[in-house]
Amino acid sequence: GPGRSAMPEEAAPVHDNAPTNYLDRKEAEELVRHVSPTMADSVPPMPDKPMRSSRSWIGIAAIASVVLIVLGIGLASIGMFSTHTTTTTTTTKNQSTPNNQNTQQPTGDVHQLIARADRLARENNHQGSIDAYTQALRLVGTDTNLRLLILQGRAARYGVLSKYVEQIADLSDVIRLDGSAANYSARGLAYWFATEYDRAIADQTRAIQLDPKNASYVFERGRSNMWKKDYIAAIADYSDAIRLNPNSGYYYAQRGAAHRNRNDFSRALSDYDQAIKLSPNDLSYYRERSDVYVARADATPSTRSSDLNRAKADMDFVIGRGNNLASDYEKRGLILERLGNRVEAIADFRAALARDANR
Repeated sequence: GPGRSAMPEEAAPVHDNAPTNYLDRKEAEELVRHVSPTMADSVPPMPDKPMRSSRSWIGIAAIASVVLIVLGIGLASIGMFSTHTTTTTTTTKNQSTPNNQNTQQPTGDVHQLIARADRLARENNHQGSIDAYTQALRLVGTDTNLRLLILQGRAARYGVLSKYVEQIADLSDVIRLDGSAANYSARGLAYWFATEYDRAIADQTRAIQLDPKNASYVFERGRSNMWKKDYIAAIADYSDAIRLNPNSGYYYAQRGAAHRNRNDFSRALSDYDQAIKLSPNDLSYYRERSDVYVARADATPSTRSSDLNRAKADMDFVIGRGNNLASDYEKRGLILERLGNRVEAIADFRAALARDANR
C-alpha cells in the first residue's frame, strides 16, 4: 500500500476480541506457543492494509501497528471457523431434510478418512488433510450432515493454504446445504482474504440479516468496508458492532483507525482512549494512539509539541512494560528526533539495532 516500508515485520501480541477463522482453538494455542519470531510465516497472507497518510512518518515508523492489526486478524483469529462448524453441524442435525430420508449410509472408510484428515491437519500437513477429505467426499453418499462436516473441514484447510478459490467453492456447497448466518460469514471471510471485498460485503450483509444481533458479523462487514477504503461505511458498521458489544476494546480501536484514515484525529483519539480503558494491557492500542498523536502533530502546528510529547508518553509506557519490539525503540527515536532530542533518539535507534541488527 502507499507509504509502506520494506521494514521487516515482527511478532506482536494479539488484540483482544479479534475476529476468528480457520484453525480450531487448540491448534491456535499450540501455534502461539511454538510460533517462530516471524509470525507472518505462520498465518495466511493478508491483503495490504489501508495505510495511514503517506505525508506522515507513520507509514515507516508504525509498521508494528500494521503487523498488530494483521496478526490480530490473521492469527488471533483462530476459533471462529471451528465454532461456526460446530454450530452449523449441530443445527443441521436437528433439522429434518429430504436428504436425510432414506439416505445411503457411508462406508466405515469415510469416518476413518475424516479422522485421518483431522490428524494430518493437527500435524500441519494441510494438503494431506485436503486429500483425505476429498476421498471422504467420494464415499460419503447422501448423508447431508457428514457431507457438511467434510466440506467445512476441507474449506478450513484450503484457507490455511491460501487457496481461496477452492475454499470459496467448498463454502458455496456448504451454503447450498445449510444457508446459516455462520456459513455466510465464513464465506464472506474467505472472500475478504481473497480481496474480493464487494462479495465479502454481500455475504456479510446476508449473515447480518439472518442474525442481526451478532456483533462479529457487523464488525466483519466493517472491516471489509475498511479495506475497501470506504471509511464512512466502516465507521457506521463499527459503531453498530460497538452498540451490540460495547465491551470490545478491539472494536473501538478499529473504529479509531477508520477515523484516523479520515484525518478525524479527535474522534480517533477518543476511540483509542476507550479501547485502552477496556483493554489496558493491550500495548498495541498505545502504539496506535501514539501514531495518531504524531499524525495530528504533522497536521496541526499549534498542538505539535504537546502531541509529540503525548506520543512519546505512550511509547514510554510500552517500552516500560518490557519485551519490546525493535520498532518500539525506532518509533520513540523518531519522536525524540522530531522533538529535537537527537542524543536520546540515537540511543533508541541503537536499542532497536540491538534487537534487530539486520534492520
